[in-house]
Amino acid sequence: MSWGDTFKEAGNWIKETASDIVKVVTDVYNKVKEWFNEEVVGRIKQVCEWFKEENIANKPQLVTDGKIYINNSNSYKNCPDTVKNKIKSKTFTAKEKKEINEVIEKYKPLLKCKNHPLQKIARTDKAITKNGTCIAESDTMGEWLADQNALILTDSASTGLDFKDSSKQFRGTVAHEISHALMNNFDPRTCSTYKNELKNPLMQEYQKISGWDKTGTTLTETQKDKAPTDYAKTNPSEDLSEATMLYLYEPKTLKSQSPKRYEFLKKLFN
Repeated sequence: MSWGDTFKEAGNWIKETASDIVKVVTDVYNKVKEWFNEEVVGRIKQVCEWFKEENIANKPQLVTDGKIYINNSNSYKNCPDTVKNKIKSKTFTAKEKKEINEVIEKYKPLLKCKNHPLQKIARTDKAITKNGTCIAESDTMGEWLADQNALILTDSASTGLDFKDSSKQFRGTVAHEISHALMNNFDPRTCSTYKNELKNPLMQEYQKISGWDKTGTTLTETQKDKAPTDYAKTNPSEDLSEATMLYLYEPKTLKSQSPKRYEFLKKLFN
């Protein structure tokens, strides 16, 4: 059998067995170790990694022009150029890329819809806040710009607001913002989009189990189920984002503070 025929046979075997992608990665790697030399094993391993990546539909791209998405967003279209020009795009470091990809991997169960809204993740030094007037500021850690399908992370994304470790905080910020992208106006269970998040069945279910009223303005806490953080008390979407952050990076804390939120997210991610 020629090398080409052998590789084709291996490729067909991968394709036919790819219903369970994680099992395929393991089985293929072990099987080709028996078949081929070290160089070929490396090539097959790349194919397996490709199959693993394909289990995420339309994986969000890490881009370098974050300022453009802020400036073009309807949220800030009326802000003066003097403010917009204070925002600088930045490039992700290798460490940041690795940490973002770790979070994306955790979100894999919710990234199977080809029409999911999270298309781009970008980096800037600052953000813009509208409080009567537009201000370029360094307090905002991250922001989901729905009309741009872009998630923005700033220099403050690793500031120790939730976690003392800066690396864990950066990943927590990413997890928080991705939650906004994938669950506010989108239901990843049905691949459905909603103009009003209050009409989103996922948000409606979360509001009910977490103690928010139907209007999303009043939160009722109990001794056994409390808001995951103080910031979570802002509104249901921030509540869900904070709960998701803890579920992914401090699950024991979330389970202790709010068993209902924990069980909701456990079911969602599994």
